Amino acid sequence: MYFEEKEFLSKKECKEIINIYKDNLDKTYIHGSKTTGTKPLKINNLQYSIFNKILNVIENKYIKKFFNECVLSNYEIVLWPKGSYMNSHYDEGDECGFFIYLNDDYKGGETELVGIKKIKPEAGKLLLFKNGNMLHKVNKVKIKERYMLGGWYV
Repeated sequence: MYFEEKEFLSKKECKEIINIYKDNLDKTYIHGSKTTGTKPLKINNLQYSIFNKILNVIENKYIKKFFNECVLSNYEIVLWPKGSYMNSHYDEGDECGFFIYLNDDYKGGETELVGIKKIKPEAGKLLLFKNGNMLHKVNKVKIKERYMLGGWYV
């Protein structure tokens, strides 16, 4: 099961979130290898009203309706540098997750629900899916860098 919603966020909101990332570079870390990994910023403890708004809409519109009693375990702004990717995997222990693409001025970096669909990244688009039992991957970012907001529910 997966859902896509175009223009879930406005371009202005996407830019605001990218700027929050850039304003907190000292709180980022490397996930994976230095050459192919991502650079997430955990935002669970950052106090920005935009995140409460986003999470409330996702939880009320999708989570409560389709995924029973899931609880948010983590959410991050993630920078995918040029050359980064993630091989096919399941997010073990998770019931579902969401990605919101924050920019689309890069090449590559598509999210692939393996054997189901390749998701075209569009700034503001929400993708919500059962990441714990759907094989998925992120294709290599070929030109520029990709920003996304991601959340994981257990």
